[in-house]
Amino acid sequence: MSLAPPLLSLLCNPFTGEPLHERGGELVGAASGQRFPIRAGIPVILPPRPPLRARFYRRFYDLAARLYDGVVQSGGRWGINAEERLRREVIAQLALPPGARLLETAIGSGLNAAHLPPDIEYFGLDLSWGMLAAARRNLAAQGRAAHLIQADGAYIPLHTAAFDFVLHLGGLQFYADPFRGVSEMARVLKPGGRAVILDEAAAARRLLRRLPAHRKYAPDIPTAAASMTRLVPFTITEFESHLLPGGQFFQLTFTKPAV
Repeated sequence: MSLAPPLLSLLCNPFTGEPLHERGGELVGAASGQRFPIRAGIPVILPPRPPLRARFYRRFYDLAARLYDGVVQSGGRWGINAEERLRREVIAQLALPPGARLLETAIGSGLNAAHLPPDIEYFGLDLSWGMLAAARRNLAAQGRAAHLIQADGAYIPLHTAAFDFVLHLGGLQFYADPFRGVSEMARVLKPGGRAVILDEAAAARRLLRRLPAHRKYAPDIPTAAASMTRLVPFTITEFESHLLPGGQFFQLTFTKPAV
């Protein structure tokens, strides 16, 4: 199955920066000749030696994929988590214009697609093949088109300055290097593009506390949530992080400077 031209034109080797060409059912680096498989129409572009943390969570979500939607939706029905409502509200605030190109890192099972307008270019990547398989099923059921990639968010295999928006809802604490993950989100944004990151507030504290140089910025959850701006690259001058109502989640937003 050949890749769609809009996806193929944006793919690159995240380890060398070179373009990738489709050849014989796989992707090949234009200069290095490095090869990456295409699995059931989805490019698989993963680090050759991923860190232990990435390997663990990739396996965990592969196993959890079949139960994930049911757990999230049941929690919403029983009122024991506000995640679905917050996802809907955060996406509505983006005010996505027709034709906008959006990348969702950690797309998971594609639950957020239902809240996105149908007239945008939608790209999604995830570390877990199991979650991507669930996303493909969910997107097909919705009649929704999306370009899917299996990749590590710390090594986004897409060209610099290619996206109007980057959306990351959940899972930042699982990155082996969260600074690199956020820097990659900034890299793929167009000048003037915006990134929105939503995650658990308690996870913000855990994330900072496992980074020796940043533990002092996480004495409590509100301080940790506000301190998540420390992950933003120094070239970004417009950013903000805060607890959302209810105190269970934080939202980090930043805009790439316009040229």
